[in-house]
Amino acid sequence: MTTTHYAKPHSPRPLLGMTGTPSQPGGSTTKTVALLVAAALLGLAASHRTPPEQARFELLQHMAEQGDAGAELQYGVALLEGRYHRLPDPQAADQWLRRAAAAGEPLAAYRLGVAYANGDEGLSPDPGKARQLWEQAAQAGWVDAEWRLGDLLLDGAQGIDPNPAAAGHWLRAAAAGGSAPALARLRQWAATGGPAAPAAPSALALLADSTHSATLAGIAEVVDTIAPVTEAAQAPAALLARARAGDADASYQLALRYHDGSWGVNRSEREARRWLIQAAQEGQAPAMRTLAAAYRDGRWGFAPDPSAAERWSARVDAATPASGQRAATTGAASTAVAG
Repeated sequence: MTTTHYAKPHSPRPLLGMTGTPSQPGGSTTKTVALLVAAALLGLAASHRTPPEQARFELLQHMAEQGDAGAELQYGVALLEGRYHRLPDPQAADQWLRRAAAAGEPLAAYRLGVAYANGDEGLSPDPGKARQLWEQAAQAGWVDAEWRLGDLLLDGAQGIDPNPAAAGHWLRAAAAGGSAPALARLRQWAATGGPAAPAAPSALALLADSTHSATLAGIAEVVDTIAPVTEAAQAPAALLARARAGDADASYQLALRYHDGSWGVNRSEREARRWLIQAAQEGQAPAMRTLAAAYRDGRWGFAPDPSAAERWSARVDAATPASGQRAATTGAASTAVAG
């Protein structure tokens, strides 16, 4: 009879002399601790071999090579500017930044365009490449690219003819997006015979744009439509014309502006008193109250005069309808004051 011998399963060689059962010294708990210590030692050794900056750079490179658009952008900028203690590599940066731009990172195209426009980081100045890259970023809505592209097309450059129509389009788009340099360029252009510069977008319009709120956009459109008219009506010259024509409210507003030296007028107590008295004499109730208080307390350059203060207070009381008469028209109240 033949006897079959089976080989005994091979047992792995104990690591670091570890033997025993979980309940004995050298069991699985001890093994786990020893492995953690070994891993820590290996990590410490690795950290000495690979400086943190290099490790971060290699991680960024790995992520970029895996197709992460954000990593492609950061890796391209790192290569362009020589970050992480490495020498700049503009050719490789061009490749990675273009790749990031194609993957939906307009900042990559804008940043590379700036480098070509200025001849930065070892790149030869190339307005044509800058224009191409800024157009790519501008078409994706990058505001800085819109204004740089508009500025380039307005003046032209080597190999690029001026294109006022396209320049105006991009500068207005950038100004609408809140670009102060674009708005300043449009105003400068308007001062030398170019088209009128648009008004700066209101804070409400910028908030509506950033939050993509249709409701806010609608409100902003109404406010921005009304605001220029209101601002024009409140300009010092317009107020002065209305005050001279007998507008009591305009007279009182002028008095307040001259008193504080605000809203486009220089401080002048004499002018403030003049327009305050005129507004009060025309029956403007807030002006009468202010004049009464000025006489009572000796403000606005008036000497204290209790009799004048009492007289103007009485006129205010006469001009103000009682609670049961508040439906009376302003014209009727003015007639009563005049009488």
